[in-house]
Amino acid sequence: MAESQGDPVASAIERAKEGAAAAAAGDAISEKRYADALAALADYQDPRVADVAVSAMQSPSYAARASLLRVMRYNPEASADPDSLADLRGLVTNDPNPQVRREALEVLVRYGDSAEVLSLVQGLGRREGPVRDIAVREWVRIETEMAAAAEAATEDAERHYGISTYGEQ
Repeated sequence: MAESQGDPVASAIERAKEGAAAAAAGDAISEKRYADALAALADYQDPRVADVAVSAMQSPSYAARASLLRVMRYNPEASADPDSLADLRGLVTNDPNPQVRREALEVLVRYGDSAEVLSLVQGLGRREGPVRDIAVREWVRIETEMAAAAEAATEDAERHYGISTYGEQ
């Protein structure tokens, strides 16, 4: 840990990596420590946090996966990787833990492509289960944002080119 002295992000990452190794043994106390170490990473908006995200997403511990997803929610660098977004889609649709599915959907909604997320939430909004409410809420929000963006683009075009879409000049 000598190399991370004075660097709180490196120290937190090192604790998370040590926690991952201990949690691999399947010990409940080690899994809790690992989840806590991952949760501590939420305090840092640092691209190095993304290194921990890849391995934690595959953790057998649902507490570790849920902690990681809370970190990803507030750390765009940890969420922007296309592989991470693909893994998030997998967690949303297939994780056995409902808390992990909800957390994954929250992150995907925040950082994923709007059209892709809309398609996903439309499908989830038609299902029963714990992510349905989030999916329906996000479905409405995304459609509202897309409509507002289209309206703003139309208004910008009208101002820029002096064209009215309402038949007036």
